[in-house]
Amino acid sequence: LRVVDVSDPHKPHEIGRYVNPKFPNKPQAFNNLVLDGDRAYVAVDYAGLEVLDIRNPRQIKQLGWWNPWRADSLGNVWFN
Repeated sequence: LRVVDVSDPHKPHEIGRYVNPKFPNKPQAFNNLVLDGDRAYVAVDYAGLEVLDIRNPRQIKQLGWWNPWRADSLGNVWFN
């Protein structure tokens, strides 16, 4: 997940990024995102839903993770 500052539309630049630290070596696809104040609710492809603290977009932090398919386990990949 990347945060891009577009305050100058002619010079957009990345100011932050996030990847779930529980499985950094697996592909992650964030399919949908809902912003609610300083929280982001992010649907993760095969890994449930994450709730992120986005108060500081340069240091996004995970507040919670609903992971019904144990996506972080070594044997679990998107095609199984």
